[in-house]
Amino acid sequence: MPATEIRFDHLMVAVADLEAAGERYRDLGFEVRTGGRHANLGTENLIIPFRRERYIELIAVRDVASTRRNLEQGDRFVDLLERYDELPMIFVLRVSDLPGVRARLDAADIATLEPHRLSRTGPDGRTVSFGLLSPASGPWRRGFPSFIDWGSAPQPAATAGEHPNGAVELSALDVLVDDVETHVRYYRSLGLAVSALAGQDLATVDLDGLRLRLVGPAAQPGGPDTLSAHGPGVTAVRLAGRADTTVPAQPRRPFVLNLVAEAAG
Repeated sequence: MPATEIRFDHLMVAVADLEAAGERYRDLGFEVRTGGRHANLGTENLIIPFRRERYIELIAVRDVASTRRNLEQGDRFVDLLERYDELPMIFVLRVSDLPGVRARLDAADIATLEPHRLSRTGPDGRTVSFGLLSPASGPWRRGFPSFIDWGSAPQPAATAGEHPNGAVELSALDVLVDDVETHVRYYRSLGLAVSALAGQDLATVDLDGLRLRLVGPAAQPGGPDTLSAHGPGVTAVRLAGRADTTVPAQPRRPFVLNLVAEAAG
């Protein structure tokens, strides 16, 4: 992958009960794979893999003290999970040059945290490590992505899942943001194609064929209340597949999951 290429990697959905969430998604017709435990962070995950090496990560806390102590903004992560059964926390973009991405953002006066390495150990005892770059405001429900560099580690969705419900690809995300113009400047600084809709408090970003829809509070029903409740972030997930299914938002699961019969990219 060229150093300047940016791809969508995964959507992280935090869940209060990992086993129950895994069963729920299996009942919805998804293939759910075992992930692993993150060293020293007190978290573990499951993987729902799709084409084009995109996936949904279900992540839960297994050791609250470790998560609060060692995870970046761990207190915020735990506190949000005490209020919601499922909540999209952040989406992650894949690159092969974290320092280069950070330099681009720095040149646009957009601050980030220092790149750092994390690791995950699977049930087979194998440990993989990867690099991560996060926004200076923190990763959880801030509206901005993090960036991951898998290096030589196996990417979790290198082999797409076979989903009984017909889902094949993550195709779009709606992201509620507090200020669309700030986010437009952010993505343009990375060299991504952005279309801003004048006067509509909306913009779209093309992420290697995945449509990222930036929605300001004026364009989102109940937008100001949603921002106040749990901050900016993903409010709708669209999957391309062979059938139409909608899982509506609920008070403790405040995002929409849409499976739409359409041709994958």
